[in-house]
Amino acid sequence: MNVHELISVFWNEENRKELSIYSYMLMGNRNDALDLLSDLLIEIYENPKMQDAIEPIPYFKTTLRNKAYNIKKRNSRMIPHDPDMLSGTEPKLYDDTEREHEDMRTRQEWLNRLLISYSPEIADAFLRCYMDGYSVKELATELNMSENALSQQFRRMRKKMKHDFAWILEMMLYMLMKP
Repeated sequence: MNVHELISVFWNEENRKELSIYSYMLMGNRNDALDLLSDLLIEIYENPKMQDAIEPIPYFKTTLRNKAYNIKKRNSRMIPHDPDMLSGTEPKLYDDTEREHEDMRTRQEWLNRLLISYSPEIADAFLRCYMDGYSVKELATELNMSENALSQQFRRMRKKMKHDFAWILEMMLYMLMKP
């Protein structure tokens, strides 16, 4: 994709909303999220590797996540007041596994909040299907349901989760923007 196509994908209303919510989730406040989005826009213009992206939205989200980690790491560094303390203080650098564990923990917390309205058996089957790779057929047999019925149940659950997750983030944004 060329730069103009990437920019049009970025400015698409649905994509812009999705990226805004994602950057807000990463940064925790509106101003930092807007700064992160502007950094992404600059990156689209300046980084030629962006043009190699076949699916730009996941690439944009990865770029946002990496920039957010860099900003948080830079902001967490402190200069001690006492020069004697400087020798013993080293900033904690996150490696990829710690980032991955933090991402997984955050995703699991959100997923648990969204799955609480379903029966434990269905919620467990949903997690086993999408997290552990069990087939719908195996789970349907275990739950004494038809494969089609369970598949439709999972489809409705995904649709509701997508709606609820977006609603939760929109409410958080609304509360922060409220004067």
